[in-house]
Amino acid sequence: SVYLFVNFVLVLNYTFVILDSYSLGAVVGMSQSGSGRMVGNYMLGFCLGALSMWYIARRIPGLWKSSPRRVLLVGLTCQLIGSTVYANIASTSTRQALDTDYASIHFAVYMHMLGLKEGAPILAAFLMASRFVAGMGSGICQQFYVASTLHLTPVAERAEHTTRWVFSGMIAIGSGPMIAAGLESFNQCASFAPDFTPVGCAQVMSVLCAFAAVLLYHPNLEFVQDRMEKELVDDSTRSSLGLASRRIVLVCGCLVMGNLRAF
Repeated sequence: SVYLFVNFVLVLNYTFVILDSYSLGAVVGMSQSGSGRMVGNYMLGFCLGALSMWYIARRIPGLWKSSPRRVLLVGLTCQLIGSTVYANIASTSTRQALDTDYASIHFAVYMHMLGLKEGAPILAAFLMASRFVAGMGSGICQQFYVASTLHLTPVAERAEHTTRWVFSGMIAIGSGPMIAAGLESFNQCASFAPDFTPVGCAQVMSVLCAFAAVLLYHPNLEFVQDRMEKELVDDSTRSSLGLASRRIVLVCGCLVMGNLRAF
């Protein structure tokens, strides 16, 4: 349950920013394609985080049992850093937009003019970096969850757990923009000046909730039976070449899929 909640938060933060991506990108001086890269940068960071966690898990096979909280907290710390930087940029961009004399002109008419102000390129660079770092945290946590599930779950129950994991991600993908839209609806002046602060703060709050879930509810796995031990014995009778090929296909497939989502 803790892993499912953390997965929900990580995917939620991926889609939280979609509604504000174009307007926020314009305020910091990015083009339409730049706003798309800002969203996709999360999944590029995800790929690097997942690849790093895969390598660490191979080097330290017992990590899932000895330090599960520590690994999740490292990933969530990356998420918190990225979300906090994003929230600060959102707050700065909101003040920049509110300081402009809008009169009766809709924001979309001159949002690109705001992006020409001094200092916007720095904000754009930090915005991109914040999404990348947050994505790294997501990749670390989700790759660790996948590896841990193999050790914690009997073969007969893995399909059910995988279904729950995928379903929680699907709910989060749809919920992100909807929650952002709900938060934006409270802004009575949205037609004249955007307010990016609620979405930025919501990301930080969701990560803090995931922190609390891990610290308070993650069980001690020190004496948990390793469900992979029997499978390892069974696998010893199979062709090592066949197993290596399957592993390469799985790893490459996951990396390609993650990069396609970023694209």
